[in-house]
Amino acid sequence: MKKIYSYEPWLFIFFGLFHLHRIWGLVDRDAYTMFWINAMERKGIFYFGLMGVLTVLCVLGIITFFKNLRYNYWWRWIYQCGGGYLLFDLFAIATGLEF
Repeated sequence: MKKIYSYEPWLFIFFGLFHLHRIWGLVDRDAYTMFWINAMERKGIFYFGLMGVLTVLCVLGIITFFKNLRYNYWWRWIYQCGGGYLLFDLFAIATGLEF
């Protein structure tokens, strides 16, 4: 039976709100760039809090996808594709992996 868990809408709401920061990047590119570079270099509470929340949400989404493998909604593929990409991205940032 298909089921939507109570936390699933919050996954989309959080990621949607998180991506609103890109509007700031369009308006004031210099301040936006400096903010994110400073956040990545300082590695303070904001950095680890954001990385932790994003990691937990991605892992939760991927677990939800596999837990409901036979009864998935089509949009749960976002958990698999987006979550996998973001986890790799977070890993690359955390380890300083260069391309």
